[in-house]
Amino acid sequence: MDSYDVVIVGGGPAGYSAGIRGGRLGLKIALIEKESLGGVCLNRGCIPAKALLHLSHYLTELPSLKNRGIEVDIKNIEWERIRAWKNSIVKRLKRGIELLLTRNRVEFIRGEALSLDRGRVIVRVDGEEREIKAKDIILATGSKIKKISNIPYDDPNVYTLNEILETLPQPPSHLLIIGGGVSGIELAQIYSAFGSKVTVVELLPEILSNFPLPAVEILKKRLKKSNVEFFTSSKVKRVKRSEGKLKVSIEKEGSEIEVETDVIFVTSGVEPNLDLIKDRWDVAPPQEVKIIGDMAGGPMLAHKAYYQGVSTVELIAKKRETIPKRLIPSVIYTDPSIAYIGRIPKDKEEGLISGRFPYMALGKAISIDKKEGFVEVFFEPSTKRIVGGYIVGYLAEELISQLTLAIENKMIIDELKEIIYPHPTISEALGEAVKTVLKEAIHI
Repeated sequence: MDSYDVVIVGGGPAGYSAGIRGGRLGLKIALIEKESLGGVCLNRGCIPAKALLHLSHYLTELPSLKNRGIEVDIKNIEWERIRAWKNSIVKRLKRGIELLLTRNRVEFIRGEALSLDRGRVIVRVDGEEREIKAKDIILATGSKIKKISNIPYDDPNVYTLNEILETLPQPPSHLLIIGGGVSGIELAQIYSAFGSKVTVVELLPEILSNFPLPAVEILKKRLKKSNVEFFTSSKVKRVKRSEGKLKVSIEKEGSEIEVETDVIFVTSGVEPNLDLIKDRWDVAPPQEVKIIGDMAGGPMLAHKAYYQGVSTVELIAKKRETIPKRLIPSVIYTDPSIAYIGRIPKDKEEGLISGRFPYMALGKAISIDKKEGFVEVFFEPSTKRIVGGYIVGYLAEELISQLTLAIENKMIIDELKEIIYPHPTISEALGEAVKTVLKEAIHI
C-alpha cells in the first residue's frame, strides 16, 4: 500500500495549490483528480470567461474609435478560431499546473476517489481499485450542477454551466439565460457583443443581488444598451420546442409571458459536491480530514479556494497554528467591472460615513474614454477606520486589492489620505474618495 503525508482529492484551485505548497514544505503528497487539473475555474469557468470578455470588450469599443479618427471594419468573426484560441489558453495553463506539481514532487494520480476512511483512500485508476494510506486527507472536490425543474436538459440547445464555456456554442440570434448571477451576466455581455439578443431571467428582485445596487444599476444600464433585456422576480415555468425554436413561459408577478429563443443557458443551480462524503459522518469529519474550496460552502470563488488550500496544508505541516478568517473580495469582470469588499451598508441606518469619487473627474479616465463609474469607501465614524468599499468602472477588479489591504490592516482616514498615487492613473480615484470624506478632495 502506497503511503503519503497528505492525500488530496480534487485538482482544482484549492487542491492543486495545497499540493504545490505542501510539496515545497517537504511533505509527501498525492493528488487525485478524475477529470482535468484546474477544476471548473480553469476548464469551464473563470479563465475561458475572462478570455471571451476580453474579446467582447474590444468589439464594444470599436464603434467609438470612429469619433477619434479611426475606422475599423470587421469583415468576419470566425467562431471556430475563437474556440481554438480559448482552448489553447486552457491547455497552456493546465500544462503549467502539471509542471508545478512535478517540480514540487507531487504525485498526480488520474483516477476517481471511491471512498475514504481515517488514514486511507480507495481510488479507481484505469479500471482497477487502489488503496492509498495517508496521515491527513484534504477533500477539494469542488461544486456540481444542481438541475432545476421545468428545464429540458436533454435538448441539444439547452446548456448547463458546465457545458457552456467548455463547448462554447456559436452565438445564436436569440439567447435566453436563466440566472442573473455573475456567470449569467458575464455570458450576457459576451454573447450580446457577438450579436445575440439576450434575455436574462432572474428569480430575485435584482440581478447580482450580492453586489451594491448603485453599481449594478450602472452595469444594467450598459447591458440594456447592448440588446440585453431582463426579467427579474421571474421564473421559468415551461420550455417546449416548436418549429425549431424553444418557447419559454416566464412567470412574473402572477402573469405569464412567452419568449421565443434559439438557445438556453442555465447558469443557476450550483452546490457543493459532497458525493464522496454523503452520509459518511453524523456531525463533522475527523480531524485528519479537511474540507476546502467550493466543497466547504460559502462563496464559491477560486481566490478563496487558493487561500484555503495553501493555509490548510501549512496547518498540517505545522507552519501555522490557525487559519484566520479573511475578507474575500467579490468581482464581476464585465465592462464596467464591479468589485466590493467588507461592509457595504444597505442604508444610512448602519451609521457609516462614506466618500465617493466619480471616474468622470479623473484625467486618466477621460483620456482613455473610461468615464463610467466611481469609487465609494466606508468608514466607522468613531474610529475613522475603513471597513468597506466598492468600485464600479474600469480596472475595478485590480483596484479592489488596495481596499482589501487597507481594511485588513485597519487603516484610518488620516493614513489613507497621505498615500501618493501616480498621475494620471485610475487608482487616484481611491485617494480622492477618501479625501471626499474630509472634504479635501481636489478634483471634485
